[in-house]
Amino acid sequence: MVCRICHEYAGEDEKLLKYSTRHYAHYSCWMKKHSINSFDEVHGIPLWKLRQWPYLQAKEMGLHISLELAVKREERREASL
Repeated sequence: MVCRICHEYAGEDEKLLKYSTRHYAHYSCWMKKHSINSFDEVHGIPLWKLRQWPYLQAKEMGLHISLELAVKREERREASL
């Protein structure tokens, strides 16, 4: 598959974020494109997708704590439904 943002081929072992029908992007490319500096700014990402987010990549971007908090927030939200 090819990242829709940077247009680079993603290898077999590389995970891409599916953000629409037949639209895939590297997680970092998607975050940069949408100028996301924190997972607090991201709403509407399902809990299962947050749990699959590459932790090491989030850590490289300095977003690992924000990711952990977003997962906890979504767990609380789902538990209250």
